[in-house]
Amino acid sequence: MGSQPSLRFCVINMTPLPINLRRNQIINRDDYVTLPKDLALSYGTLYEDFEDDANWTPSASAVVADNSTNYKTGAQSVKLTGVAGVQSSMTKTVNWDLSGNWNLLTFWFYLHDPIADYGTSSMLCYLSNNAGVTDAFRFWITIGTGRQNASGGRWFKASCHKNDFAVVGAGTFASPIIRLQFRFTSSALKTPSISFDSLYIDEKRIPALVLSFDDASSLQYSNCYQYMKNFNIRGTAWAIGDNVGITNYMTAAQIKELAREGWCIGNHCDTGTNLTTLTEAQQETAINDCKTVLEGIGLSGGENYLCYPGGTYNADTEIALVNCGIIFGRTTQTTLGTSSQHVTLPFSDIKYFTSQSSSGASLATLNGWVDSAVNYQYVLSVHLHLVGGSDISVAIFQSWIQYIRSYCLMGKLYVITVDDLYKLTTGPVKVLKVK
Repeated sequence: MGSQPSLRFCVINMTPLPINLRRNQIINRDDYVTLPKDLALSYGTLYEDFEDDANWTPSASAVVADNSTNYKTGAQSVKLTGVAGVQSSMTKTVNWDLSGNWNLLTFWFYLHDPIADYGTSSMLCYLSNNAGVTDAFRFWITIGTGRQNASGGRWFKASCHKNDFAVVGAGTFASPIIRLQFRFTSSALKTPSISFDSLYIDEKRIPALVLSFDDASSLQYSNCYQYMKNFNIRGTAWAIGDNVGITNYMTAAQIKELAREGWCIGNHCDTGTNLTTLTEAQQETAINDCKTVLEGIGLSGGENYLCYPGGTYNADTEIALVNCGIIFGRTTQTTLGTSSQHVTLPFSDIKYFTSQSSSGASLATLNGWVDSAVNYQYVLSVHLHLVGGSDISVAIFQSWIQYIRSYCLMGKLYVITVDDLYKLTTGPVKVLKVK
């Protein structure tokens, strides 16, 4: 595994930087803005690199061990193996002053075993003011949601904003943090393991918004695209191959128009059938048939980005993704709820990207999601269906676009497509400025 990129610092207001750091600024050129790789202004400070299992004390019968096979930074991670049917933990003595104005805490964890082996499916991180971990801050990861699927053997990224930690007892950041602890519960008769690595504090990110329009309906063309283009706000339309050009759906000409305007046109399979109801071979057919339709009308690139019909997938889907050349997948699992689901780059697993449904949401709720993304510096993904139909009203949608636009005009938020999102994982990306 490679090392974490070196620290890079930048500010959105273009405050002058040393020459050797200027390359990491957001560069303004005419109507475009160049966003840096990973939307990162700073990766923060590495507080814990998990380089020695001797520094960690396991709970009764649990085991900690060095893991030189799976790691993110340094030469290893530390692996905690749990006890069947109970909660297990590992604890380290630290001396951290976290009283200052920091933003995010992030770390990576590696699930060695199938999701079902992890009992209550919750993994917890504690920052404690006392040795007994009774006065502390806590946040938890729900194993099996978000970008995590049923199989083991994968890295996942956890992130939590300072304001999102739950207070335990009399926990306070005004006093030193003297214990760092991780816990998880094993299922009956199972002894799963989790490896931990690369705990950073004070990441600084550029907030971004991904607007997805599932099914590529005609209402999305008339009620969304036509309004958004007035302000250079672009989205991603997920086209169902067999529905292109039929009643209530966009025509091939309309889809091509969106693409010319900078929208990403993604693959939503051939008929919108839930993939988990199909065999592996049938899943490949559903994916490839939509690719054929998109390529047939002259589009390229987005056909290898997949939106799972119904948001679901299974073990056969993983095989189909590889065989079909799919490089990005979007689910309907929420990006909201617990702090651990706030999405920052680099992704845990880019084939299981999360998204929040707009269905039934009030304008206040939609605006609140945007506020959180801006304040907590993460990527908010929202998917919409029948705007002006059974999803949200046209009036709410247009008011929400104006709210989004107000942040964009202040340089506090950037609206990006799925194509932008994917390319940001490998380098800088130029995006059109909102007007």
